[in-house]
Amino acid sequence: MIYTKTIEGFQNYTIDTIGRVYSKKRKIYLKQMICGKTGYYRVSLSNKGKCKTIKIHRLVCEAFLPNFYNKPMVDHKNKLKSDNRLINLHWATAHENQQNLNMRKHNTSGHTNIRKNGNLWQFTKRFDGKVHIESFKTLEEAVNYRDKFLLNLDKNTHIIKRIVAKSGHKHIE
Repeated sequence: MIYTKTIEGFQNYTIDTIGRVYSKKRKIYLKQMICGKTGYYRVSLSNKGKCKTIKIHRLVCEAFLPNFYNKPMVDHKNKLKSDNRLINLHWATAHENQQNLNMRKHNTSGHTNIRKNGNLWQFTKRFDGKVHIESFKTLEEAVNYRDKFLLNLDKNTHIIKRIVAKSGHKHIE
């Protein structure tokens, strides 16, 4: 079943659960453009003489998915930027969104953040302007370490955000 909602801040437009934008005024579905730099579909909406270009996946999520944890990004579960169906989208942190990237072309391990370095498997992760590197004898050890490291990193990020929120600060990068 396809559901439709009016787009907040743009009362003359609706968005549906498969990512189509409808103009109530012109009585047509709007043509979606592909952003050349990012490959995401977007649409231009106007309200009171002001025009704004908005990505389709963000419109769908804002209309239909509650963002309980105030996550800043929308992630495509199947990695297809053209698939803006509600079922394919979810709110994500920058870290969660990065975990859904395609493997790099030269990846030798089949795992993100892990590569073969001589006789050892090396986990490498950049964060907070620093590079964290650990080496292991087996691929399995490296994968286990990476999973624990990233889980701990994600938990710490949520704890820090809660502390900052309680302290009254409005924004955290």
